[in-house]
Amino acid sequence: MQIVGLNHKDGYQDIGEDNFTGFEVGRSGDVEMNLSAYPVQGYQEVNILTKHNQDLDIWADLIQKETQYVRSVLSHGMDSYNLFFYPLNEGEET
Repeated sequence: MQIVGLNHKDGYQDIGEDNFTGFEVGRSGDVEMNLSAYPVQGYQEVNILTKHNQDLDIWADLIQKETQYVRSVLSHGMDSYNLFFYPLNEGEET
């Protein structure tokens, strides 16, 4: 695991709400999982969106399922993937 810090670039500069919209592949309560229609990196990205801190258990479960999916289906068995966490709309986690 690594943590990347950006001292001279705004990490949110090129990221907008469109990057977190896409084809919904799962939902539990207010937590949505989708395949990004406009991925930030231009490849395949899975978004897991939550609006409420009380949904963090569901959010964590979907992150685990998404990671298993990426490792077994999208990555063709590769062990390398990236997780990014973006606070949106005044602290709303994505």
